[in-house]
Amino acid sequence: DVVFSNSLLHHLSDPVPFWNELRRIAAPGAWVFLRDLARPATQTAAHMIVACYAGEESDLLQEEYYRSLLAAYTPDEVRAQLRAAGLNDLAVEMASDRHLDIFGRLSA
Repeated sequence: DVVFSNSLLHHLSDPVPFWNELRRIAAPGAWVFLRDLARPATQTAAHMIVACYAGEESDLLQEEYYRSLLAAYTPDEVRAQLRAAGLNDLAVEMASDRHLDIFGRLSA
């Protein structure tokens, strides 16, 4: 089994049901890989990311990207979510200045 998700987590104001469902549907030994936005440390940093990666886009898209960055979770918040869900086999690492990866193999 493989569980793969891209850019879903920051849309969830309550990620608990998501983590519980992942634990329920994934077979022991399943590989898990999720990539999502990571919330920047400050609003200024979020504005800088938007300017760097979406500066040529419309004002609407820039605003949506900014809001998505602010809605995202930090790596520490995701680690706490994983611990609470009993998903201790998964690691969380920054993949870029704006993305985090959640990955690992569930215990068999």
